[in-house]
Amino acid sequence: SMTFDLPNKLKNKKIIAWGASKLLEFYRQNLNTYDIAYAVDSNTELQGKRVSGIEVKSPQELRNEDMSEIVVVIFVVSNVSIQEILKVMNSFGGLLHHNVFLYSDLFYESFCGKFENIFNRKIKI
Repeated sequence: SMTFDLPNKLKNKKIIAWGASKLLEFYRQNLNTYDIAYAVDSNTELQGKRVSGIEVKSPQELRNEDMSEIVVVIFVVSNVSIQEILKVMNSFGGLLHHNVFLYSDLFYESFCGKFENIFNRKIKI
């Protein structure tokens, strides 16, 4: 269930995307509700390049970040990959639904906003 308040969790935070993926491109083209500082991806072919105008770096860059000042949003579909990323994030001091979120959380929030605008009522969960 969606008990976390995403807009407040992301307020005044540096938002970093994990996964320079088609999902990230979709997000940038269709929703783009939050500014993304940069993306990280373990694919070295993508590091140093830009995806949807966002610079791609190595996940190791996250070691240089203050975990209390950032939020990492995972733009990856594969459950296996998500579990791996969560392990790495945990080792950096990241915690799911605290300073680590999934792309679906952003998409869900946007969907709820659209639903509320259209039907003028909140979605009950």
